[in-house]
Amino acid sequence: MLFYVTLTGWRASSARAFAAFFLFLSARRTGRTYDALSAMSAAAILLLLTNPYYLFYSSFRLSFGAAGLILLARGHGRVMGTLMVQAGIVPIQLYDYYVFSVLSLPVNLLLVPLLPAVLAAGAAGLVLGGPAVYPAVFLLQIYDCILGLPGLLPRLQIVLGRPSAAAVCMYYALFLLLAALLKLFSEKRGRFFFVLLLIPMGCILACGRSGKTELCMLDVGQGDAVVLRDGKTAVLIDGGSANVENAGPRRIEPYLLSEGIGTLEAVLISHTDDDHINGTMELLARAGDGLTPLVIRNVVLPLLPEGEGDGAAAGKNAAARNEDYRCLEELAARAGANILYAAQGDTFSMGGMHFRVLLPRRDLPQGYSTNEASMVLSLSSGPLDVLLTGDLEGRGESDLTEVFAENAATGRYGLPHHYEVLKTAHHGSGNATGTELLRYVRPDTALISAGRRNVHGHPHAETLERLQECGAEIFVTKDAGAITVTAEGDSVSVRTFLGP
Repeated sequence: MLFYVTLTGWRASSARAFAAFFLFLSARRTGRTYDALSAMSAAAILLLLTNPYYLFYSSFRLSFGAAGLILLARGHGRVMGTLMVQAGIVPIQLYDYYVFSVLSLPVNLLLVPLLPAVLAAGAAGLVLGGPAVYPAVFLLQIYDCILGLPGLLPRLQIVLGRPSAAAVCMYYALFLLLAALLKLFSEKRGRFFFVLLLIPMGCILACGRSGKTELCMLDVGQGDAVVLRDGKTAVLIDGGSANVENAGPRRIEPYLLSEGIGTLEAVLISHTDDDHINGTMELLARAGDGLTPLVIRNVVLPLLPEGEGDGAAAGKNAAARNEDYRCLEELAARAGANILYAAQGDTFSMGGMHFRVLLPRRDLPQGYSTNEASMVLSLSSGPLDVLLTGDLEGRGESDLTEVFAENAATGRYGLPHHYEVLKTAHHGSGNATGTELLRYVRPDTALISAGRRNVHGHPHAETLERLQECGAEIFVTKDAGAITVTAEGDSVSVRTFLGP
C-alpha cells in the first residue's frame, strides 16, 4: 500500500487511506481498540503537520469530509446513507467546483454496490493475472461510463456558485440538527424530516446572491474581459488574452460559475483582435460541444462592412467581416446563441442594464483598423454609468469625441455629464484616451487591463498622466488583479483581488 500511495504522489485521499490503514494495523498489532473517527482525526493531523497546505486542497476536504459523513451515516441503510453523505458533501463541492449535478445521487447509488466486486476482481487479477484481469477491466469500464454521465449531460448541472462562509455554517448547523433528528425519532419519521428539510438547506446555499449592480474586470493578462451583472442578469464584454493560454475555460468560466452565473444574457464583442475574443471563442465552442453548464443566449457583434480585412495590414479595410468575425458567427450559431449586430444609435436593455451604442459608425469609411472601429458602449445601471471603449484609438477616438461634443451641444445621445467608470481603451496605450475625450468623459475611476511585464509596456506613462490630471482613480489589473466595482443605492465602491 505504501508503494501505491507513493506511486500516486501522496495525494490527500490516498494519504488519508494509508494513514488510517496504518493506524488500524498498529491497533491490531498492539492489541488496542481501533476507533475509526479517532483514526481519521489523527490522519488529518499527521497530514497537516507534514504539509499545512493540504487544508487548501479540494481532495483533502472532499476525502476527509466524505469519510466523516460515511461514519455519521452508518446504520441508516444504503439509500439513506448515500443521501446523507451526498447532502453533507454538497457545500464542499460547491466551494471548489461551483455546480451541483442532479445525477450525483443516482450515480452513487449505482456505484457503491459495485465497489466490493471491483475490489475483489482487481485483487484476483493482481494475484492470478491473465484472463482473471478481464472481470476487473469490465467492471472498471462500467465505472467509467457511469462516472462520465454527469459530464455528458452538463444541462443537468445546476450552477449555484461558491457559497459564503455564513451560508456553509448555517447549512451544516441544520444538517447536524437533522442527523440528530434521525436518532431521536423513529427511523421512518426521521427520514421524512431529513428529506423534507433538504429543500430549505439547498436554498441556504443557492440564495444570498445580492441584487447589486457589479462590474468585474478580470485579470486575463494582456487582454480584456469584463463581466457586468445586475441582479440575476449577466453579460460579458469581450474575453481574451495574448499571453494566458485557455483564458476562457481557465479564467473566465471559473469566475462566472463561482459567482453563480450559469447564463450569460449576452456576450458583446468590441472588435476581433485575438486578445479580446479567443477566450470567448473557447466558451462558445465548449457550449456548442456540451462541455459546460454555461448558457450563452446572445452574441452581439459590431456592424461592419463585408470584406476580408486582417486587422493589421496597412491599406486594407481591416474593420470588416474577416475570418475571425465569421468564426465567431459560426461558434455562436453552434452554441445556440442569437447573433445580433450593433452600430451607432442602437439601444438595448438587459435586466436593469441599459446600453447605448456610440460606435462604430453606420457609414464606416474604408481603411479603419479593427481598433479604430471598436464597438463603444455607454452603460447606465442605477447610479453607475460606465463607458466601455474596447481598443479605440485614432480616427475612432476622434469620432467618439465628436459624439460627445454633439451630445453636449444638443443632448442627442442622452449621455451622462460624467462617468463613474471608464474602461480605458487599448490597455492604457499612449495612442488612446486623449485629453479632449477625457474632458467630456470626466471619469471618477479608470480601469486598465494589462498583463504583467507585457512587451508593449502598457499602460503607458502619458496615459496614466492624462487620467491623473482629470482626477480619475486608476486601477490596473497587473497590479491589483481582478477589479470589482459595486453600485448599491447611491454609493459606488471599488475592491481589488490583491487588495490596495
